[in-house]
Amino acid sequence: MIDIKPFIAEKIKHLARTELSYNENITALPVIVISETENTAVILSEGTERLTRITLQLDIYAEEVAETEAIAEGVSGILTEAGFRRSFSQSVYSEEAMRKCMRFTCCIDRVHNRIVDSEEA
Repeated sequence: MIDIKPFIAEKIKHLARTELSYNENITALPVIVISETENTAVILSEGTERLTRITLQLDIYAEEVAETEAIAEGVSGILTEAGFRRSFSQSVYSEEAMRKCMRFTCCIDRVHNRIVDSEEA
């Protein structure tokens, strides 16, 4: 099993404060919350995990719609460049703070230590 959240947090931390879980005490905006929704062994060989599919959800909270969308665009560009595929995106206006919810999926090739497109795996 791979914990890729710290890798993602490092890549996007310049866009906004980044948290690895949401809690009710988050008051300073903007903030990006990273949650893992899937971490599945796709290929096993000789008792070792060779290919892992990971899906992450990133929730971006900001005061203004324009700021939220700008951060979301930056996150999407960085993760797509890193090899992730965006599989979901939704703007949520019904909460106190504007939120953009996005999900990204990739596969980790543990043999070659690289991120590969989840559609190709």
